[in-house]
Amino acid sequence: AYPDQWMPKYYLIYMDAMDNPQDADERFSNLLSATDTSAELYVQVGFYYYEKNNFKRSVDVFKSGADKFPGDFRLNYLLGNSYYRMGDNRSALAPLEKALELNPSDINTLSNLGLVYDDLKMNAECSRLYEQAFKYHPDNILLLNNYAYHLSEIDENLTEAKEMSKKTLEKEPNNASYLDTYGWILFKLKDYKNAVIYIEKAIKLGKNETLYDHLGDVYEAMGEVVKALKAWNEALNMNPENEAVKQKVNKYK
Repeated sequence: AYPDQWMPKYYLIYMDAMDNPQDADERFSNLLSATDTSAELYVQVGFYYYEKNNFKRSVDVFKSGADKFPGDFRLNYLLGNSYYRMGDNRSALAPLEKALELNPSDINTLSNLGLVYDDLKMNAECSRLYEQAFKYHPDNILLLNNYAYHLSEIDENLTEAKEMSKKTLEKEPNNASYLDTYGWILFKLKDYKNAVIYIEKAIKLGKNETLYDHLGDVYEAMGEVVKALKAWNEALNMNPENEAVKQKVNKYK
């Protein structure tokens, strides 16, 4: 179907859904059934759910679309990203790899697939991905930060990681995530005093459980157990279900 055949119907459902969201699912499903020759319609309907953080439903729509239009970059990327947002990185893998095959230089696909590889401990694939990414985007600070952090997590090429992380701070010195990455690399290099400085600065800019967890690890390495426990307990206040941090605290009970 041509866009002008389904677009008015789509926008009518979209506008009505603002007041009657309970009817949207059935109406969108009927529209997709009646107009299954347009990849754009699957993108639009899936994105309606994606924007509402209804990733289970966006997965259903994007997957149906990607099955019908396997060569459509957007449907594969959005399907993978929906799985990623659900925390299902194993399922995110194939559609993101397909999206990258279709568009090898796309920065969002490169970034998200790198995070998925990192989470799944696919270290060789992760390194190859970032090598590819830097050919297209050599100075992208998000990629530099993510790869530097990945290297710190696997304890490889820490000096190189430090230099990459330093570049991100030259451009965004008050980015909490980048400060934490730099501090964490310093920790891995056993420069504990400076690691504390950077991670504490990150905490002042944006508190989260990972920052306090990292700070606790640094203080423990310095032999300052009381400060370590205080930091880890702050992390647990933010997420009481963090089993890894619980184990660290329980060591000293």
